[in-house]
Amino acid sequence: MNLITVFLLFLFSLCSFANVNVKSVNVNCGKGLECKNIKNNFKTLKRNYVDFNHLDTVLKLYTLNSGIKNFNYRTTGDKLIINLKPKLKIRNVKISPSSLSLPSILPTREDEFFDDNKVEKTKSLIVDLYRSKGFPNVSVKNNNKINSDNSIDISFKVDKGRAIKIS
Repeated sequence: MNLITVFLLFLFSLCSFANVNVKSVNVNCGKGLECKNIKNNFKTLKRNYVDFNHLDTVLKLYTLNSGIKNFNYRTTGDKLIINLKPKLKIRNVKISPSSLSLPSILPTREDEFFDDNKVEKTKSLIVDLYRSKGFPNVSVKNNNKINSDNSIDISFKVDKGRAIKIS
């Protein structure tokens, strides 16, 4: 046997030990439509992986844009078990009173995933808009109602305060 053959056999044996073969995927994520969608997306994880690092990288990529808040996983033989918590999906956004014409592209929108930062940015934009219309003492509070289907309703209550007119 020459040196190249021995080296190739060595590499092949390393790859065969590190190979991860996933034949079934079990996703635990609760109830609701969003969980069903996530389960369907994760079915495509049934395949061979070079090693556990490869599997870990693929799982992280899957979770980036799938509306997943957090997750963990483990393998048992050829079975992949994933436990995850989906993000809340915004079902309803209400702003009251809506005496000013508000931009339709506020950061907090229906049918998107809930994000505290976007809620705060929405509040800030509403405050800025009211201040620009002569209400410097405006305040905005939000109330979030989590629904049984893993969705959330968000209401913004605007207290304009007294208007100031500059003569």
